[in-house]
Amino acid sequence: MPSNPLAARSAAPPVDPALMRHAQMWQAMHGQEPDALHKTVQTLDYGLPILGALAGNPKVTAKDVIKATSAAVADQKLAPSAGVAFISQMPADPDKLRGWLRDKYAANLAAAVHAKAALMSKAGMPPGQGLAPPPAAPAPGAMQ
Repeated sequence: MPSNPLAARSAAPPVDPALMRHAQMWQAMHGQEPDALHKTVQTLDYGLPILGALAGNPKVTAKDVIKATSAAVADQKLAPSAGVAFISQMPADPDKLRGWLRDKYAANLAAAVHAKAALMSKAGMPPGQGLAPPPAAPAPGAMQ
């Protein structure tokens, strides 16, 4: 009895989780209305430098994260419920805190890129237009 050549195929390879998160983020950002996207971009632009500073600090503590989150809530940049949710996700192990912060920073940076691309797309702006190039780094020893 001949075998079925279609049955001999192996199952599809598993989808890379990072690629799946990327696709889900793209879908979530492009599904938002422009006003919601502007708010998302403002929130991410506020939080990214703070997350980056915390993640880059080799002596960061849970207290630092709680203070930064509390300040964001006090400044009305973050909803109180979102602040509580963020703090509740924080690892209890201090040795895992920086890694967790780096992961949060990377995810939020990707979200910011997707949100800004979605805004450009909704505005009918071709990619690459409307974005200012990053400022040039000063030459070593140059006065600023």
